[in-house]
Amino acid sequence: MSSDILNSDGNASNIHNTNTIQTLQQLRRRLTQSQLSYFQSLFHEQPLTLRPLVYTSFDGDQMRYLHWMCYVALTLGYVPINPEAALGSYLLNTSHQGSKIEIMRDCISLELCCQEFWHFDVTDEIHSLPEGVLAELITWQEARAGQSVRFFPWIQLAATGKYGDQLSPEHRAQTLTAALERGRPLVSQVEHLDPQMTADIQRNLLTSVRNHGVRPLVFLSQDVTDYKHTDWARRTAYQTGYVPLHPDTLMEHFVLDMAFGQESQQDYHSAYTASRCSLVNAADELWIFLKPQVSLTDECTPLPTNIAQDLYFWLLHKSDHPIRVFNWQHAGVPKYAKARWAITTKEHLEEHGPHL
Repeated sequence: MSSDILNSDGNASNIHNTNTIQTLQQLRRRLTQSQLSYFQSLFHEQPLTLRPLVYTSFDGDQMRYLHWMCYVALTLGYVPINPEAALGSYLLNTSHQGSKIEIMRDCISLELCCQEFWHFDVTDEIHSLPEGVLAELITWQEARAGQSVRFFPWIQLAATGKYGDQLSPEHRAQTLTAALERGRPLVSQVEHLDPQMTADIQRNLLTSVRNHGVRPLVFLSQDVTDYKHTDWARRTAYQTGYVPLHPDTLMEHFVLDMAFGQESQQDYHSAYTASRCSLVNAADELWIFLKPQVSLTDECTPLPTNIAQDLYFWLLHKSDHPIRVFNWQHAGVPKYAKARWAITTKEHLEEHGPHL
């Protein structure tokens, strides 16, 4: 597949954009002393090694193993880009009116930001791969020819704890090598696919992708206490022609605990920070979502550390790419968008302030 598939212009004309911070100097004035010290150590005193992104493909019938796929990827040193975790099937389908072609365009956007392609299954039988997986493999072979394809046919066993040894530090290199060997038949199957099926995939999906391009990726940054509003942030991305990368859906906290819980607190934090920054680095734009009473440029209001970290990394490494700032009211969260959401006056004042 030519570079045509890699290029797309997102329509950002109707995106709300409030005052933002454009330089590291501006951001530093906004940070607390402890944040400044932390970011100095994190980004300047020692190199931050980013982790490779891996697209975790699977048959939709095996979606119940989603978190185990992410766990395997994290344990083996990768950042999982799982399409269901990133996109959310219900939200994705309703946003695209159930169009499988539009849904697959978003999956391909995710796929093409990755360094490797992994397929997970409960069996090593590959003769009946679903059309979505075959389309992803065809795309990978055309756009990422020569980059690794690995096959993990034991995700069900991993979920029962029977493959723990393969994920132990002393066996991880061997496990990756074995998965690479198992990936060769997957590639071969694509190369020898039924011509009619290949033609259907090319005509009905990939021609559309070539003509319209893939949608740009946006990293969604928000306060950890606003996790409950995540789907409003993702919906905003869909409504404006973007594909969301949200760290808390791609790396659920309990999955992180499973993958890194045996590490020291420092090593756990380092692994998570490197993984999160790897996601930020893959995005075309950074979107920051704030509570209505919080301003990015108001030096009197504390800025959540995770948002400050994402913004710091962005300004350090991707300052020529857009930053957009939203508040949850503009995203349509009822708690803030409705004139009255709270049951009690006390909570109403906490949410909106006394001026309302």
